[in-house]
Formats: sequence, structure tokens, C-alpha cells
Amino acid sequence: MQFLEDTDYGPYMLSESPNMPISVLRSRLKKKLADEIEYVSCNATGVLCELIDIISIRYQMDNVVNLIEGLKNKVDSEILINNIDPLGYFP
Repeated sequence: MQFLEDTDYGPYMLSESPNMPISVLRSRLKKKLADEIEYVSCNATGVLCELIDIISIRYQMDNVVNLIEGLKNKVDSEILINNIDPLGYFP
């Protein structure tokens, strides 16, 4: 991912081989997006702040459902935590 080194995505791609699996790339890019949304949310007021909260509810609900299903099926909690969507992170 050498072409991303000089962009804002560079720090999110460190220590990865050039043949990064798509799943890893996707999770790193979602983490970057989540960090950007959190930054905007922290600096937003009024309607924009409410909109960002409303948008994140969907991802939070997906995370809760995935955690419940994983616990019900006796999936290791570390695997469940690693698979949480960063867009639905609960602070």
C-alpha cells in the first residue's frame, strides 16, 4: 500500500505487507473513517451533532446484535471485540 503512505491513510497502513488482505484494508479504512467522524462530532454543535449521533445508532445496534449472537454461540470474546465495527463504537 505504498501509494497510501503520503496520504492521511498512511498511519493506518503501517506495519502491513504490500499484499494486505482486503478484509484488513477494509477494517483499517473504516477505522480512519470512524476517527474522522468522531473528530467532526466533537467539533459539531446543534443539528450536525444530532445527525452524526443518529447515523451512528445503526452501527451501534449492529455491534450489539453481533455481540449477543456471538456470546450465544460461545464465540471467544476477544474475537467478538476485534470484529466490532468502529463506526458503532460506544464511548
